[in-house]
Amino acid sequence: MHNFDVTVPLILAAALLATGAARGDSHDRRAAGQAVEAGYGYNATAAGETGEAVRDTSELRRRLIQKIRASRRARQREAGSGTTAGTPKAPSGTENSFDAPEPALERYENEMGAWMKYAFPGPEHRVFQRLAGHWKAEARFWMAPGADPMLSEGTSESNLILGGRFLEDRYESSFGGRPFSGRGLTGYHRYAGVFENIWVDTMGTLTMVSRGTMNKDGTELTMRGSFSNPSDGKKKRYKMVTRIVSDDLHVFEMWDTTGTPQKTMEITYTRIPDPAVPDGETADSSR
Repeated sequence: MHNFDVTVPLILAAALLATGAARGDSHDRRAAGQAVEAGYGYNATAAGETGEAVRDTSELRRRLIQKIRASRRARQREAGSGTTAGTPKAPSGTENSFDAPEPALERYENEMGAWMKYAFPGPEHRVFQRLAGHWKAEARFWMAPGADPMLSEGTSESNLILGGRFLEDRYESSFGGRPFSGRGLTGYHRYAGVFENIWVDTMGTLTMVSRGTMNKDGTELTMRGSFSNPSDGKKKRYKMVTRIVSDDLHVFEMWDTTGTPQKTMEITYTRIPDPAVPDGETADSSR
């Protein structure tokens, strides 16, 4: 099983707390920045496990809140002793006000918790491990219903990025005698509960955005989207289906679903084994 090696800084938390400046919480914002500079983080081994991510989130919140409270105590001690230039002495009876409930701080903590709960890869991201690698691509394209398919061969390089959160695809082939390149990015939106994909290629300047779901056994991903057809200005709808046959073979289908569904593309991906490493050498070829 692949282990995600994720270092999670508190930049997101600082960004959330920074919004407090507009509400007069500039000291808390400064403390949050100091917490980030202190390098608090978490090296999440196997962070795909939801429970592990939750434990990490609690630790990040605890450390950040601890830092902010320490900053508040220091300010109040300085105010109470009159050691800070330009800072009035705290009124009598408020010296221990840092022990009182802090609604703003609790609000920030809840905001951070909501964001961080979905910040780590979950079980749904494991499918990307099966799709990562170097692939031979054999494609067939149907330009019209009932027509013979056009054939094309190419390669695809698919890599996990950003700690296993996304799968990046680099597709290279030819189409109609011309070079063709495409780039894709697929992720799983844990809060929305959907898979999402964006795709761009050398056939146009549009960005295709698709969303969908995986079947229960994790072998078929179906995504849908739409775009404007420049030939007539009408909306075209499509469906993309990825069927995982094995760890070394998967098949991608593209369907035009504007009217009666018609298959327009099918690409069979066969894994290309990594080159064997000669005896006495390591996999690191950098020199």
